[in-house]
Amino acid sequence: MIMKRLIYLFTFLTIGTLVSAQTADQNVIGSAGGYDTTSNVKVSWTVGEVVTETATDGNNTLTQGFHQTNLTITQIEEELISNDNFSINIYPNPAVHSVSMQVTAESVKGLKYELNDNNGKLLLKGNFKNKLEKIDFSIYQPSIYYIRIYNDKGTFADTYKVVKDRK
Repeated sequence: MIMKRLIYLFTFLTIGTLVSAQTADQNVIGSAGGYDTTSNVKVSWTVGEVVTETATDGNNTLTQGFHQTNLTITQIEEELISNDNFSINIYPNPAVHSVSMQVTAESVKGLKYELNDNNGKLLLKGNFKNKLEKIDFSIYQPSIYYIRIYNDKGTFADTYKVVKDRK
């Protein structure tokens, strides 16, 4: 009986040391992120992590993990149409009440936009009537939304990601 228990114990310990349930991987899957380096400082950040630690020295605060104070609109895809003579600035991000779309072009005639939710559902379609158009975001729930831009030929040009905040 004791021998049987020792065999079970030895087998359990051997299997336990050979098999590992988790590994420590330094990859992070986040909805956004980036890094920047200078000669003295290296900074990397992601959006989508929970706050893990905050340190302060009275003048400076470092939050390791989730940081979302001043996000910018992210262009999802490169321009697919090389002869488009326009650019679009979409702001603010994160949005609370509305998003402004400012077009830099001689004319906005024929430019169109679509607003899609995170699942790809079409929520709004519109034509640019002026160089500055606004989308009312107060009617939408906090989430991630995508604005798709089409040129005057109806060809897809760009996609922008906008975060709707709770405030």
